[in-house]
Amino acid sequence: MTWQTILYELVKGEQMDPWDIDISLIAQRYFEMLKKMKELDFRISGKVVLAAAILLKMKTDQLVGVDILELDRLMADNQGVDVGEFYEELEEEFSHKAEEYPMLIPRTPQPRKRKVSIYDLVDALQRALEVKRRRVIRSIPATRMEVPKKRIDMAALIKSLYQRILDFFKGGNEKLTFSRLVPSESREDKVLTFMPLLHLAHIEHR
Repeated sequence: MTWQTILYELVKGEQMDPWDIDISLIAQRYFEMLKKMKELDFRISGKVVLAAAILLKMKTDQLVGVDILELDRLMADNQGVDVGEFYEELEEEFSHKAEEYPMLIPRTPQPRKRKVSIYDLVDALQRALEVKRRRVIRSIPATRMEVPKKRIDMAALIKSLYQRILDFFKGGNEKLTFSRLVPSESREDKVLTFMPLLHLAHIEHR
């Protein structure tokens, strides 16, 4: 279940006018729904929990009481969610959005200047979550590709190994083991000896 679905169902269940919703009541009911889901051991996605944090921030500037303690526990159960960082980011994000969404993000309790629809609310939440997503992506360190230290000339390896084999049998030896051909016990030397041998064996059986 997505956070959007939960919001739409709450508006329907509370029989609210979708074009004139009560954000405070929606936030309260949303959080109650999350606690029920938690009690029933339902899997709660990170986005659903983050949406709850944003709703609570919209509801009041002072996040206090049992709701916040419970929210912290919910967020702790969702990997990758840093509670402290998220609240700080919300503070910054809402300061940027205050002019664009004066009703959704009031600095102090004030009379409503216009109606707020469920669609306004969903859009505001979506924007805040997108900001969070972009910041998470930017925080991921760039993967550094290591350039191979040296190029391997397979033709030269095959030629060198073939010459060593010829010299070995010219000396009157009858049995040559792989361990005699490998310069050392390192994985690289074993691979660089085995690959030319495969090539020579393929030529022998053609």
